[in-house]
Amino acid sequence: MFKLVKNEWYKNFFRIRNYVSLLFILFFSIITVLLPSFFSSQYTTGSYDKDNWKEEVRGELTALDKKYSEAEKKHESKLQSDPESMEVMILESEKNEITEEINRLNYYLEQNIMPVSNNNLYDNLLSVTQMTGLITVLITVVAVSLIADEFSSGTIKLLLIRSVSRFKILLSKLITMILYILFYTASAILFTLVISLLMSDINSSSSYVFSKGIHNFMHENFYALFAQNIITQLFSIMMVSLIAFSLTVIFISKSVTLPLSLAIYFMAAPMTMFLSQYTDLTRYLWFANWDFKQFLLPFKHTQGPLIEGMTLTSSLMINVLYCIPLLLITFYFFHKKEIYN
Repeated sequence: MFKLVKNEWYKNFFRIRNYVSLLFILFFSIITVLLPSFFSSQYTTGSYDKDNWKEEVRGELTALDKKYSEAEKKHESKLQSDPESMEVMILESEKNEITEEINRLNYYLEQNIMPVSNNNLYDNLLSVTQMTGLITVLITVVAVSLIADEFSSGTIKLLLIRSVSRFKILLSKLITMILYILFYTASAILFTLVISLLMSDINSSSSYVFSKGIHNFMHENFYALFAQNIITQLFSIMMVSLIAFSLTVIFISKSVTLPLSLAIYFMAAPMTMFLSQYTDLTRYLWFANWDFKQFLLPFKHTQGPLIEGMTLTSSLMINVLYCIPLLLITFYFFHKKEIYN
């Protein structure tokens, strides 16, 4: 089995497709690190001095209180003279932004945690989960190619004439797909980490502060938070790639299975939201349950489950109930597949 997996890995690793995929991941890692610098709030400051950060924060709070008073006076004045103007909405937004920053800094003071700058290591590493879509697309291409390329090139015959069962051949390809999921995700983490160490501020505490609602904050251990988010990312990618892998075994044609698999992935959330308006049975659909982020921090506070009443346990059970029959069907079709000259 090890030799089969090793053979599958090397057949795909040294292809141009794999190098292009890694370049895409590197590019998005750079963008992820640079974005906070360009889209930071005008009221959020940079790094702090470790010895005097509390004094610096109190000074900022005093300045923010003054800015809020000025914005409030302008808002009230404009509200009386021209309540329908765009400036009223801008001033209202400015007040909310200042209030958000005041509450954020006060929370850091109360919890004795040194505030972080907009561009910091922890935020950048957590943003790796924003690359789920990209990695899913790249892995879907790999999952489809593992099967379809063998049939289109005719090399599948070279595998089947060996004294190895079809079960082991297909299992080796499935394991290879999982290894590529781990490899691409690890690459995204490594690229983001290295770039962040060069271009971002290092967090002074293992506590990670995040908003759980309007002007409401909490903090958790970063490493536990990061681990659970990466695990959920890996799981959702694995579910989509498994569908792509299985469809390719059944239909063989890459031109059919690749767009179909990607359509299923990108339409999953919109379809879940649409169908949930009409029936509670939507919670039992596979694509409504493969994203575990909806049950974990910080998403369960900021977004919550896609459908009310869904839980992590029930979603895990539903995924298992879908995966087992799909794998059985996949191995059955591969075992019965006829190979033509």
